[in-house]
Amino acid sequence: KSFFNQEGSGFLDNKSAIWQVESEYLGRVVRIVLEQIAIAESKAQDRLTDATLERQWMFENATHRVGLDDDWAELMFQIRDTHRREQEYDLVQKKADRLRLMAATPFFGRFDFREHGYALGEVFYVGLYSLSDPDSGSFLVCDWRAPVCSMYYDYEPGLAGYHCQAGAISGELTLKRQFVIKNGLLKGMFDSNL
Repeated sequence: KSFFNQEGSGFLDNKSAIWQVESEYLGRVVRIVLEQIAIAESKAQDRLTDATLERQWMFENATHRVGLDDDWAELMFQIRDTHRREQEYDLVQKKADRLRLMAATPFFGRFDFREHGYALGEVFYVGLYSLSDPDSGSFLVCDWRAPVCSMYYDYEPGLAGYHCQAGAISGELTLKRQFVIKNGLLKGMFDSNL
């Protein structure tokens, strides 16, 4: 295993360049997570305000008007709409909670995989939850439960593969790295080698 820490002691000659690249990637991910938290919190507040105003309107108006079938239909529609907004609030709030967890430790691992038949490989960062780039849509962090991430747990560098909806995918795991991240800062990392 090759170890790196914040002070730069380690066993690889290019440790400072690797540290810099990984720190910059982490910084980019943390910035996007913080932006997504702000967006989610704003949406949650909007949904909560909407639901509160609708409940207030129902309390002040609907109870006095109910008497005809049309009034009941309108009241039922209003109740369903309010319930939908409350569910939207809950979903957005849960997303914000997940993002807050990600801000402290967005990912804990990385692996590089080159599928058979392709000249270039892909880099996968593994975390508790997935995170996509809002501009490109590409994954910045993959949920540890994703099929492709099984390689992080099942293989060391060398021949590797996984199963997904497209079938069995095989290739070569060219890098496997673990990170120590605390409060959004890179504290250490090490590579797993054969």
